[in-house]
Amino acid sequence: MASYKPLCLFAFLAVIAAASPMLLKLHDVSRSVWGTVLLLFTPMVTENLHRFSWLLASCSLPFGYLMLKLWKLFFTPLHLQRKLHEIGYGPEGNSSLKDVANEYRKRRKCGDTPPVYPNGWFRVLDSHELALGDVKYISVLGEHLAVFRGVDGVAYIVDAYCPHLGANLGIGGQVVGNCLRCPFHGWLYRGEDGKCVEVPYSEKIPDFEKTKAWPCVEKNCNIYIWYHAEEIEPTWMPDDIEEIENGIWTYRGYTEHIINAHIEVN
Repeated sequence: MASYKPLCLFAFLAVIAAASPMLLKLHDVSRSVWGTVLLLFTPMVTENLHRFSWLLASCSLPFGYLMLKLWKLFFTPLHLQRKLHEIGYGPEGNSSLKDVANEYRKRRKCGDTPPVYPNGWFRVLDSHELALGDVKYISVLGEHLAVFRGVDGVAYIVDAYCPHLGANLGIGGQVVGNCLRCPFHGWLYRGEDGKCVEVPYSEKIPDFEKTKAWPCVEKNCNIYIWYHAEEIEPTWMPDDIEEIENGIWTYRGYTEHIINAHIEVN
């Protein structure tokens, strides 16, 4: 972003330099007969300017909107998403609602197949999407999760639903230190291991009261979660991309096309 500032300044100075001969010509005109005529019309324009104030006000809104669009086009990251129907994917012909329902019913049937999701690390969020003290609800890998960043700056991932009465910790939950407070009854769960550390209206905390804490790591400006069908601890870690860590590669946006494919297809 900073590299655009000298370019914009250079373009502004170039416009001024190009307009300077025109300004000299206008100075010459002001000394001529035409300059006298312009001075006669100036009070008339000033007196009638208030009559067109509504026109100026109405034109300022679309002008400001246009400037905002140009700013987003040239100076903000590009985010382009396309859904299945936008790229021409869909059932052939005019299927009835019954046929569509049967098709989706067949897709839900489970046979003697390996686990739906392979074991490994999966990206859940960009680092810039999770500010300090922020919490987000995500649904990924068939799980409902709450991702939050504690006061220590570390990202934590726990099951979204409170084991007490099933409240969604990712919607309305509050970050307290490195813990996440339930929006219903205020039970406090530690992000490191999911253990309940506080019940506001009770001094005794049940030993079994905890929510699942998922292994996660933050690398390459992304937050990753470890998933294993047999809940085994991580056996390897994602590689560090040196160009991202030292700032040589910078984030400029992304384009995303949603298709039906196996999760391991990149």
